[in-house]
Amino acid sequence: MNRKKVSMKFMVSMFSTLFILTALLLFSGCSEKTTEPESERVKKLLIAGEWSVQNVNGNAIDLTSVYKNLKLTFKDGTFTSPGGEPIWPSSGSWSFTDTNAKKISAGNLEITIIEVTDKKFSYSLPWTKTTVTGGRIESIPGDITFVMAR
Repeated sequence: MNRKKVSMKFMVSMFSTLFILTALLLFSGCSEKTTEPESERVKKLLIAGEWSVQNVNGNAIDLTSVYKNLKLTFKDGTFTSPGGEPIWPSSGSWSFTDTNAKKISAGNLEITIIEVTDKKFSYSLPWTKTTVTGGRIESIPGDITFVMAR
């Protein structure tokens, strides 16, 4: 009879230990997910490759042909932009100017990000000069919206 009591105590003890270990393993895997800051997510998307012009519009005028050769390449804190003049300098430094990663300072430009995905980058910037293209109507200052693609 003692043998049965010892055996039963042993089984209960083993079952309890197994239950506790299983519960610990299950709950340790349920830790809260850490989300990466928006600025890191956007930065990774921007620096993942070269961006090419898809569409450029300013003052309801299609300016795509003016910027058809623009390429943007972002690196960690720097950029190159061949074909972007007169608006984009050929190279410079960039950084986010807000905590939501919606505003970028790039050279003398203040850019507002509209959307950025792994394949599309759209943004707008104010243009205060009258030197985008020839002619009085096409050279009026205002916001210019760029849609770039990879």
